[in-house]
Amino acid sequence: MTARKDGQRRPELGEVLREPTTPAVLLKAVRLRMTGARQRENRAPETTAQVIRERLPELAARTIADADRALAGMLVLPGTGAQPYFVGDPPDWFANPVNDNEFLWLLNRHGHWRNLLAAYSLTEGPRYGAKVVQEVRDWIARVSRPPLSHDPEIARPIYRGINPWRTLETGIRMFESWPLILEHLVDSDLITPELLAEYVTSLYEHGEVLAELSPILFPDANHNMHIMQNLGLLTIATNVPELKTAEAWKAQAIRELERAARVQITDGGGQIEGCPHYHNVCLHYLSRAQLILNGSGERFSDEYATLVRRGLEYSVYAFRPSGTGVPWGDSDADLRAVTAAFHAGLAFGLWEPLQRLTALAGRAAARDECLKSVWRIPNLPIFLQEFAQSSSPPPAPLSTVKWHRSLARSRCGRTGPTTR
Repeated sequence: MTARKDGQRRPELGEVLREPTTPAVLLKAVRLRMTGARQRENRAPETTAQVIRERLPELAARTIADADRALAGMLVLPGTGAQPYFVGDPPDWFANPVNDNEFLWLLNRHGHWRNLLAAYSLTEGPRYGAKVVQEVRDWIARVSRPPLSHDPEIARPIYRGINPWRTLETGIRMFESWPLILEHLVDSDLITPELLAEYVTSLYEHGEVLAELSPILFPDANHNMHIMQNLGLLTIATNVPELKTAEAWKAQAIRELERAARVQITDGGGQIEGCPHYHNVCLHYLSRAQLILNGSGERFSDEYATLVRRGLEYSVYAFRPSGTGVPWGDSDADLRAVTAAFHAGLAFGLWEPLQRLTALAGRAAARDECLKSVWRIPNLPIFLQEFAQSSSPPPAPLSTVKWHRSLARSRCGRTGPTTR
């Protein structure tokens, strides 16, 4: 066991792996696996970076500017008035200086690492990658995982409370920010065997939380958080199959995601919480789960794919003809539906919803929304060409009326892709 700065203990690398190995040998295996994945998916960071620099210079400039602010410890977070705020160097992971719980939660999702790592690939400037390495090592050392308890009355106030290990943040870190460290830095000298050992043992601690506590805190699988937590578990198990628990965690995540899709997507396609934001978030992440499995040629069930398709049809009906989603409940007038449809296209080859939404939002707005996930796009030049001039015919129009009985809402349909 290894001591943290606060005196608590965490497991050694050998305790979490299926077979004994050294950090150096593990790093070699991870590099080899990621090289193969990049070749299959045709989206190596250096290739994507070149296309961005040449064809999307404004995106490159915005990314680098945001990364420069993050280098200085200046982040825009909830409660900062949409202005950069100094969070520390490294950040104080437990602070809530603006009296907004979302400040602490979002800081601990480490979303600012996306721009730092993207800037590293765009500029080949080591300071951007080194900043992420500094912060991940500091976070692992200082932010100890609370003790696990299988009593829901004890676990709930801790793992659904105001701290960095809330299960939602635990899941989101695992599929959003932490995998990007390997994607952008795995071939660099910044990833040392020692860092990889710390990283993998922390992934294991995250996985224990998601595998053991998600079923306790969300036993009915009827909450959007359950999807995000199991997507995090699936990501851990897929990215580090050397973990002794990888096969069991992968099977559990697939089973729970299948169950969540059945429970949460109604016969009419709406997500049971009745909120446009969470509806599209759930479809986005259900598609991301299939995108992860595509690397091994595995598939979720036909029922799962049908539910995602049904949910996207609902997204199209619920989208405003003026080009945004509906700001109902915990939602903004945004393009989350486009994000969901884009990932369904990548995951399932299901492009009709994105075509319909693009007709409503406009090509420029829809393209820019998709480019928020630019590092996931294979064959980026072809994708950009398709947005400039699609080679496929427009999809057949949907029926003119959509009545969602189970959510007690009636939504007007449209006779074509742009009118109601």
